[in-house]
Amino acid sequence: MAAVVRAKASATTSLRRNNKLAYFLLAPGLLWLAIFFVAPILTLVSTSTKVPGMGIGEFDQAWRWANYWDALVATKAQFFRSFIFATIATLIALAIAYPLAYGIAFKSGKYKNILLVLVVAPFFCSFILRVIAWKQILGEEGPVVQTLRTLHIISPTTTLTASAFAVVSGMTYNFLPFMTLPLYSSLERIDPRTLEAAGDLYSNAFTESSRPGNENGFFFVVNARLIPSLQLHFFMDTYQFPWLRYTINRPSQGREWLLQFVY
Repeated sequence: MAAVVRAKASATTSLRRNNKLAYFLLAPGLLWLAIFFVAPILTLVSTSTKVPGMGIGEFDQAWRWANYWDALVATKAQFFRSFIFATIATLIALAIAYPLAYGIAFKSGKYKNILLVLVVAPFFCSFILRVIAWKQILGEEGPVVQTLRTLHIISPTTTLTASAFAVVSGMTYNFLPFMTLPLYSSLERIDPRTLEAAGDLYSNAFTESSRPGNENGFFFVVNARLIPSLQLHFFMDTYQFPWLRYTINRPSQGREWLLQFVY
């Protein structure tokens, strides 16, 4: 009995020692986050809740949280337009990225590495330079405007640089690699033999039909990169197994969902 007590005491001491070591190893990272993330956020919160003072350029701390609502009301048109542009750019990027990722994963063969290099090639250039390049492409002397005017699609006085088309095009281009690479990573891990196995089970969701033979349901996924350092992951799954296809006395169904922010 004494030996068991000593063993438990030794295990507890070892666990405490390991916990201290873990906290010691985490200390530099936590200090870095506190200085360069938490402190700036608190400073911004403090600055945003100030009110104008008596003098020019002076502000007094009043912790006025209504400043956020006032800013939202004053710029609601810009906020709404930003969400519209982001939604359109996301849908266009998805329409381009998914076929591209699927082709690289399953149809590229020996050219897979070359295509992957082409996808990540924009990262070798500065983000600002890429935006400036789009300004030149869509400018007055750029090939896009000249071609559209030659085909009489736009008038000689129409410009594209200061337009919604330019904003959505630039957003789609700049964030296209961020959508293509995760899709490729997911598709590349799919074993083609599972498609044959699914066919043996009369499940043909990835062949001629879009409705599986042994399950009814709906699966919805959104992976959005709100800013380069902040990602939103959301999925919702509803499913039902009809009882006529299974040896159970009633249909089985269920639903699940997940919402996750990753910084």
